Amino acid sequence: MGVFNTIKTDEKCPNCHQPVEWQSKRLIYDGIIVGNLMQALTLNKRMDGEMHAYCDACETWFDATIEKGKVVTIKPSNPIRRLQR
Repeated sequence: MGVFNTIKTDEKCPNCHQPVEWQSKRLIYDGIIVGNLMQALTLNKRMDGEMHAYCDACETWFDATIEKGKVVTIKPSNPIRRLQR
């Protein structure tokens, strides 16, 4: 895992509706790619790009697309299964 920005949003897991922590994947602010500031950022109308989250409850990764500060799509990406111990 690399360095990321946490995205402040009320979006929950679309599968099980549990809270998840969204992280920046590719974020653009006023046409400039935002570097990894290791900060919590609030979406606003000058932001576009992508964010992702992992839900511990249903063990699924999600990718979301942001346009003008709004989440327009959320879809599952590569599901991860926990290793059996």
